[in-house]
Amino acid sequence: RVKARPLHGSRHTLGHKPVGQSRNDDPHQGHAANACRSHHWSQPLMATMLGDAGWLDVILGEQHYALPLQQVQEVIREADITPVPGAARAIIGVIHLRGDIITIIDMRERLGLPPHPDGPKGPSSRRLVIVHDGTDLVGVRVDDVGAVLNLEADARQPLPEGRPQRDSDPVMAAVPAEDGFIALIDPQRLCQITATETSQP
Repeated sequence: RVKARPLHGSRHTLGHKPVGQSRNDDPHQGHAANACRSHHWSQPLMATMLGDAGWLDVILGEQHYALPLQQVQEVIREADITPVPGAARAIIGVIHLRGDIITIIDMRERLGLPPHPDGPKGPSSRRLVIVHDGTDLVGVRVDDVGAVLNLEADARQPLPEGRPQRDSDPVMAAVPAEDGFIALIDPQRLCQITATETSQP
């Protein structure tokens, strides 16, 4: 049900055309607040994506997650991130990437997971996955990146019982794997940072 192709190197451009790149010269003029918007998956769309485009395996600790390859622009090493005063905790800050200002989200914080045990610097394998959410490019910080996965359209299963449910939960389904399951992530919901979230000082 899960076929994998390895991904090598420190920077990968995955061949997808950027959508709605922002070219704001001032990262403090609302870019971080406006970069993330709420959208919803339709069942036909998710079935099409499962069957066609493939998924990028991203890792937090021991758990594997997958982002739809159609919305992944590239994977880069962690760059210098400029903090944004008053931003939600899940927003680490912004980076400059070839003239564009990209908001960076901490996927651990966004999913309610504890910080990496290695501390603020995290593991040497840490990467930024640049995705487009339908309007802007957004960077997602993960512990590591695995292979490109091909998932069969009928592989999706309900989420494990007892898992907390939130309206903005970016985990939309799970696919069985040898060592547990792979959680499928909705990039739009992942980037849905609400005004009610606690802000950084």
